[in-house]
Amino acid sequence: MLSIGFFHNLPTGGAVRIAGQHIYNLRKRFKWSIHFPEGSADLNPDAGVPLNVHPFPEGKSLSPQGRIIAPYLLWKKLSAFTSLCSHVAGEFEREEVDAVFSCSSMVVSAPPLLFQVSSPTVYMCHEFPRSLYEKNLYKTRSRLTDLLILPVLRREKRMDFKAARSADILIANSSFMSPRIASIYGREPVTVRPGINTELFSPGDRIREGSYFLSVGALSRFKGHHLIIEALKNISGNDHRELIVVADRSTGKYAEKLLAFARRSRVNLRILQGISDRELIDLYRNAIAVICAAQREPYGLVPIEAMACGCPVIAVSQGGFIENVDDGVTGLLVPRSISGIAGGISSIVNMSPSHLKKITVNGREFVIRERTMRSEADKIGDLLEKAAVRVRVGHNNVHL
Repeated sequence: MLSIGFFHNLPTGGAVRIAGQHIYNLRKRFKWSIHFPEGSADLNPDAGVPLNVHPFPEGKSLSPQGRIIAPYLLWKKLSAFTSLCSHVAGEFEREEVDAVFSCSSMVVSAPPLLFQVSSPTVYMCHEFPRSLYEKNLYKTRSRLTDLLILPVLRREKRMDFKAARSADILIANSSFMSPRIASIYGREPVTVRPGINTELFSPGDRIREGSYFLSVGALSRFKGHHLIIEALKNISGNDHRELIVVADRSTGKYAEKLLAFARRSRVNLRILQGISDRELIDLYRNAIAVICAAQREPYGLVPIEAMACGCPVIAVSQGGFIENVDDGVTGLLVPRSISGIAGGISSIVNMSPSHLKKITVNGREFVIRERTMRSEADKIGDLLEKAAVRVRVGHNNVHL
């Protein structure tokens, strides 16, 4: 049995759920050694293997006072993270693991571990750090802070680029992300699309009461919750003005701003954080529809989870959503605009029960056929075995 070292510094959300699924489904195929810094999200599901948590006090969020010296603290964080990765690389060396598997991390997207360890490496790049590679995306409220933080961002970019380039196998999670990753790192990634547990995410006793719409994702402007509120506000004669937002984390004071905006728009908004999978599944099962409005989402597990639960899906026609929602067949694809989302809402509300039933059945069948976590885990396992026998594919296409 091959021994695989796994390192992650993922936040809560879809990526850590995917990582947990990988390890759980491959727990009998490989012997796992799992390491991560404190502050990383818990793996779910629990694969039943030992977890090695490393102290990382520098990873804590900055306090309001700390933001004044943010450049220094961020530089210190990068240095501490590099040292932590070096320590973990040493642990993997002592354990003589056959390959190392890592995912995008919070501190440096591609962790320096990828160029510090001698074992073959597989890196799953859920998304490259857009703030480093897209112009004018990262700005603070202070021009002085922007200038002081520039050397930190340049260092982070160098580390990310070197680490991603060092991986023996680079993985993208969608056809949307694959060419973007290739253009950033000059590497052709392998595309492996994430799947879900279709036994857990299932229709159950769905009761379509039509009481609320659902949006799932971090409390960030990129997720588009504000667009959904605006769309509900602009539907004339609409009695379905309740929106539930399920979030795993928040950016700044976005939650308070969103609630205030909803009050002004006369939309009944509820924000739920820290709920269980079972609670989320119940919300999927009984929503009028789930609305996915994120901006250029790399992949998006939410529409897949919703379809598996028999919930109608309205998704903006951007990013990875296009790979999972077939317009008019498994859900609705709409322009990422207020009028586009409003049109999708009106279509679902006015759709005949038979047509709606057909779409939800098609959605569930698609997920079972194309997006199960078992099939995805098998592809990841094959890539780990390729890396372990030192078949270098870093600059070539790999077809599974």
